[in-house]
Amino acid sequence: MNNVAKLIIISISVYVIWTFATYILEGRVDLLQRVDPIGRIEYAVIANILVGSIFALMMLRPSLRANFVTSKQLGFQSLRRIIIPVVIAIAIGFVLFLTSNPASAASTNATVITNIFAQTLPTSIAEVVVCWAVVGTVSESVVHLKMHRKDDNPDWKKGAILYLDWTSIRRRKITTVSVLSLIMGGIVSIVLFGIYHFAHSPPFNQPHMVLFLMMPVILTSVFYFIGREIYSTITIHNFLALIGVSGSIDVTALTQPLYPVIIIAFISILVLIASDVFLIRRIKTKSE
Repeated sequence: MNNVAKLIIISISVYVIWTFATYILEGRVDLLQRVDPIGRIEYAVIANILVGSIFALMMLRPSLRANFVTSKQLGFQSLRRIIIPVVIAIAIGFVLFLTSNPASAASTNATVITNIFAQTLPTSIAEVVVCWAVVGTVSESVVHLKMHRKDDNPDWKKGAILYLDWTSIRRRKITTVSVLSLIMGGIVSIVLFGIYHFAHSPPFNQPHMVLFLMMPVILTSVFYFIGREIYSTITIHNFLALIGVSGSIDVTALTQPLYPVIIIAFISILVLIASDVFLIRRIKTKSE
């Protein structure tokens, strides 16, 4: 088995393990349809923080060491490159939220918005990390590799993979290979995001709902594969989750701060940052 096949198997295995953990802790027991604070904490911590964030990012290290993907391709940028896209994502997210259901009680109650946003955040982080970073980016690199023999591209000798992002678009450094590999990465991410919902509670595991949920995350793919910044991608993705959840639940029970939920959301952010710093940015590649 060659190295590329191993990297593909690793990425798919991460997705399968995370989806299975979601089913065991959430879908199997219809967690989202009942009041079970302990169960929801277990689901958030085990399936989304431990498996969907820490384990998933750890399993990207072999691909990073082999230069099969790069940290910037994965969306882990400098602080300056993080702040501006996140601000843009917040602005777009709020506009989408306020215009999606302006008559909703959730759109005018800051506490309700905070509770829902915090409740969905650990899941959104795991979804972006697994579906877009782990599987989507690896899929992008596979297509790039298949369409470009190493001998034909001098950049391969330097361990660099050419990928499309906003900077290359502005500078008009666009190649057919980079466009096709990006499209494939986006499609794979969206499709796997949809399939993963079959591991959830009803109504999210229903075929029509799965297809419906795949539509708005086209925006997630645009943010991720064009912006190449993972924190802003998670932000816009979680706003999409906020819109979906706030329109489908009774928000009257969320008018008081849910401190355990908010604390877990903060923990999920800290875990992502720590994983970024210690698992991604400190990788030494073969070219170093």
